[in-house]
Amino acid sequence: MKEEICISRKAKGQAYPNLITLRGAGKRLNVPTFKEIHGLKAFMIAPTAIIRGVGITFGMEIRGDSEVPGMTGFYDSNLEGKMLYAAEIINEYDFGFVHIKAVDDAGHDKDLNIKVQQIEKTDRAIGKMLEKLRNKGTDTIICVTGDHTTPVRYGDHSHEPVPLVMGHINGVSVCSSKFDEIHCAKGRLGRFSGRSIIPMLVNFRNKFK
Repeated sequence: MKEEICISRKAKGQAYPNLITLRGAGKRLNVPTFKEIHGLKAFMIAPTAIIRGVGITFGMEIRGDSEVPGMTGFYDSNLEGKMLYAAEIINEYDFGFVHIKAVDDAGHDKDLNIKVQQIEKTDRAIGKMLEKLRNKGTDTIICVTGDHTTPVRYGDHSHEPVPLVMGHINGVSVCSSKFDEIHCAKGRLGRFSGRSIIPMLVNFRNKFK
């Protein structure tokens, strides 16, 4: 709201905003980088500002801004472009993080149909990335998971465990044949803390090396 409008409303005794809350605003913390912690050179593709901030804080290279048109972080985001670009640059790094926001947005909007559509859209985009990696002959470990649950009935973040699947580019799966809570609950990995994921991926990579 413009300053003159606020002044006018205040003079009339009407309610007016007197502060602005900036969600996610902050600065880079003085913490060890991702490479210092895990020994991996990493990149991130994420148009969502708060996720980019995490990547910047931990010294991950932010990629894709000029190379991937239509990368919005919302329902219209160019997911296929993000995935194909990740497959294109992965050999320059030891680790890549591609963030997808729209599935979470659909949960906040309490829209089951859109959430299903976005999951299907994500699935197709990942499929395009895997196809490109196979065609390139790139030896890559793939991990698909979420940072939290956002049920459409609740419309906000909740505390349930999230599924995780990881596999070698040749299609060998370690966790389950399907990416859902039921199959992953019966998978070989079991339940574990999120802090265990990177060491697990490194061990998985070393196994194939």
